[in-house]
Amino acid sequence: MTLRLKTESPDVPAEEHSATLSTRLFEPPTAVADGSSLRGHRPNRLASVARLLAMAHRLDGLIADGTVSNYAELAHYASVTRARISQIMNLLNLAPAIQEKLLFLPASEAVFVTERTLQQLASISGWSRQTELFGAGNRLAEA
Repeated sequence: MTLRLKTESPDVPAEEHSATLSTRLFEPPTAVADGSSLRGHRPNRLASVARLLAMAHRLDGLIADGTVSNYAELAHYASVTRARISQIMNLLNLAPAIQEKLLFLPASEAVFVTERTLQQLASISGWSRQTELFGAGNRLAEA
C-alpha cells in the first residue's frame, strides 16, 4: 500500500511512502497442536497479547505522524472493523507499568493474562488501581 503524507503548504508536494500492515496480527490465535480448545492453555497467548500491545503503539505512531488520519482508515488497510482497531488501541490505556510487565512476564504466568482481562483493566481510569488489580492476579470481578 502506498500512503500519501499530508502537507500543510500547497507549495510543498505530498510525499509518498509505502507501508505494509500485516493482517496476521489481527487474526485470533489458533489452538495448539494437541487439540486444546481456543479457551484452553496456549503457550503463545502472551506473545499474542504482547504483539497486540506493540501493534497499538505502532498504529498510534501512524496516526500521530499523519500517515493515516483515523481508526477507520487503519481498519480499512488492515481489513478489520473499526471496533477491533478501537479494542487494540484501548490497550494504550493500560498503566505503563502493566505494559512493561506484559513484555517480560514469564510464560508460566501467561495463562492468566487474556485480552479480555486487559480490556477490563484498560477501562479503569486510575493507573494505580489498574496496577493493583494486575498484581493481585487479575481478579477483576471484585473491582
